[in-house]
Amino acid sequence: MKTSTKSNIEKRIDDKQNEFIERIVNYSNRQTTFDTEDRIYNWKRLKELQKNIMFDCISLREIILDSTKEKLEQAYKGINE
Repeated sequence: MKTSTKSNIEKRIDDKQNEFIERIVNYSNRQTTFDTEDRIYNWKRLKELQKNIMFDCISLREIILDSTKEKLEQAYKGINE
C-alpha cells in the first residue's frame, strides 16, 4: 500500500469533515448570518462535502482492502512454499 496515498486521503477526509462540522455549528449557533444566497451556497457546499467525504472514505477502504489482500496472498504463498 502506498502510505503517502493513504495519508493524503485521510488528511482530505479530516479537512472536509472539519469544514462540514464548522459550517453546521456556525449555522446552528447563528455565529454566521446567512442571507438567502448564502444559505443556498452553504446548503450546496454541505452536500458537496458530504459526497466528497463518502467518496474519499470508499477510496480509503479500497486501498486498505487491496493492501490486506496483498499481505494475505504473500502469507499464503509463504505457507505453500
